[in-house]
Amino acid sequence: MTVFVMKEHWELFKDPEDRTKGLFVNCPIGWQCQMINSIKLEAYGLTEYYNIIEPSAGALEAALAGAQKKHDPVFGYYWAPTALMGMYDWYILEEPEFAPEVWDKIQAAIEDESLRPLDEACAYEAVSPVNGIWSGLRDMAPDVIPVIAKMNIGLESTNKAAAWAKENEVEDWEKVGVWYLREYEERWKTWVTDDVYKKIKKALDEYGPVP
Repeated sequence: MTVFVMKEHWELFKDPEDRTKGLFVNCPIGWQCQMINSIKLEAYGLTEYYNIIEPSAGALEAALAGAQKKHDPVFGYYWAPTALMGMYDWYILEEPEFAPEVWDKIQAAIEDESLRPLDEACAYEAVSPVNGIWSGLRDMAPDVIPVIAKMNIGLESTNKAAAWAKENEVEDWEKVGVWYLREYEERWKTWVTDDVYKKIKKALDEYGPVP
């Protein structure tokens, strides 16, 4: 489903203070994403159908999570990896694919409001994770390098781990790591040799329960 379909469904997201329009929950005022999202909604023609609210960071999460808890429709912006993304099921609307020249127009419109509304916009650029190491690690522990090279923790699994920690009020990230290794064994076992895999499995079995 594309972002443009939201024009047809604004009544599902009615603004409680203005029933003639839907409501889009944006980033807090002053955040870069707040301006970007406002410019994008204009370009997509959605400001004709939606009012935009810009709550504080805490209120943003509460607004999105609160709607999910009540099983109410909600339309807004958030990012990942975060606990909120792992706690509930979300649908990411399709936007025009990221294009550097279009993104430059969006950035220019942030600096010069006279350029608004734009006639086009695009999705945020997807940023791939990079596995970095301390330069001395190659000499200190060369056997670890192949593991790090293969390591791909995964966005969804990171969201789920963060959600588990928040829901269980776990602040000890070693325990979160243990939970992750137990839950996503099929992912991480491909990073290590069979001997190392068996050692990790044994350590996990001996670790004991986590909340």
